[in-house]
Amino acid sequence: MAARENSPVAEPAQRELIMSRVFNAPRSLVFKAWTDPKRLAQWWGPRGFTNPVCDLDVRPGGKIRVDMTGPDGMVHPMGGSFQEIVEPERIIFLSTAFEDAAGNAKLKVHNTVLFEDLGKQTRVSLHAVVLYASPDMAFALAGMEQGWRESLQKLTETLATDREIVAVRMFNAPPEIVWRVWTDPQHLAQWWGPNGFTNTIQQMDVRPGGQWR
Repeated sequence: MAARENSPVAEPAQRELIMSRVFNAPRSLVFKAWTDPKRLAQWWGPRGFTNPVCDLDVRPGGKIRVDMTGPDGMVHPMGGSFQEIVEPERIIFLSTAFEDAAGNAKLKVHNTVLFEDLGKQTRVSLHAVVLYASPDMAFALAGMEQGWRESLQKLTETLATDREIVAVRMFNAPPEIVWRVWTDPQHLAQWWGPNGFTNTIQQMDVRPGGQWR
């Protein structure tokens, strides 16, 4: 691949990364791990890094901000923006890092992430292309593959403890009655829980932020 304009890095192997990995989780759940900031914060970055700040505006043109904190406590801010979102098939985003004193990114990478449905599993394919790297970014390019491998391993571990249940059932009753049996504590107490269980509902404040006990 030829070097692009404004990029002083000419080695193809240093400027492009292609890898794939199969995860033991359905595609909808894996896609959510890439687009939900709380979930992405659990696995993004190399081993030993945390993400105390993780803001994602998941829409074309939406901004990305992740403050990766290393084991030494040093913060490595990452910015960027989403270019394309096709749920649950594809994410294309631009990532930027290592800003200079003027606020210009020394590293810009175009990332394409594809999610292939394999039934109970999902294949994620990553294609990262370096658009620009200043001469002092050689160390970042050299560590890009390892960083991604460690991130995807952390995602594997996160998904192993992250499960999602989707259930659908038809009831022979109008919506207002079905809604009532989910939100009225006297009705809910009659059916909530496995067979043989009973319920004492001490508090049920049915509103955003309301407590339920």
